Amino acid sequence: MNYRLGNRLSKIIVCSLGILYLAFLALDIFGGPVIVSSIIKFTSIVLCFVLTVIRTLCYQAIADRILLNIAFVFTVIADVFLLFTTKFQYGVIAFCIVQLIYFYRMFSLSRYSLRMENRVHRSRHEKGFLNFFLHLATRVFVSAVVIVVLQLNGFVLDLLLFASVFYIVNFVGNLIFLILLYPKKHYMNGQIRYGLFCLGMVLFFLCDIQVGLYNLPMYLSNKSKVLDILVQIAGVGMWACYLPGQVAISMSDAKYNRSTRGSFI
Repeated sequence: MNYRLGNRLSKIIVCSLGILYLAFLALDIFGGPVIVSSIIKFTSIVLCFVLTVIRTLCYQAIADRILLNIAFVFTVIADVFLLFTTKFQYGVIAFCIVQLIYFYRMFSLSRYSLRMENRVHRSRHEKGFLNFFLHLATRVFVSAVVIVVLQLNGFVLDLLLFASVFYIVNFVGNLIFLILLYPKKHYMNGQIRYGLFCLGMVLFFLCDIQVGLYNLPMYLSNKSKVLDILVQIAGVGMWACYLPGQVAISMSDAKYNRSTRGSFI
């Protein structure tokens, strides 16, 4: 493990991401070429993935860092479809996998925090993996209910709708789960930077809200100037939230301690 190299490379990548962030924001605000902006955005997400890999190789390769590596593989795949193709359904499916990985990450942290609590409260029981599958089954059931309601209200069912509903249900479920973990975050010292992960997930969610707002005119027959302004703001704001959120998530691995010394920030 090369802590100094990991620190140095992490700082270089984060600085590079800051430059790329300003570059595509300038292009989006002042009306630069869309393809150039898309390439810069995609490059920034690839760098986030590279950052997680470097931190896994240079620091201790704990399971949480490996989960982040896998999550960012699917994040990169999702952005390929969403930025450069019209096959949006495959991008959303990839993001569904990302949210499931983040759910497993949080569930693992919940089990870890319970083990820490067991050292003080002997009567507490550790959550088994059956609990994880029960949570997952609940999310599938809620998604099915939402899809039935949408069908009854005249929505055309397709793969994109199915994937989008399951994605939203999972994301909201993850945010709730993350909030419920807050009282136990002190048990996670050395396992995760809870604050960075929470910030990243909130920014990620704000991005998705703006994506929905940006695409809202496609489903409305009546448009207004206010909506046009909001759509223009969302067009810039979605990535203004998305990249900082991904950077925060990519750096939400273990805090500094004796076993993981040298972690950046």
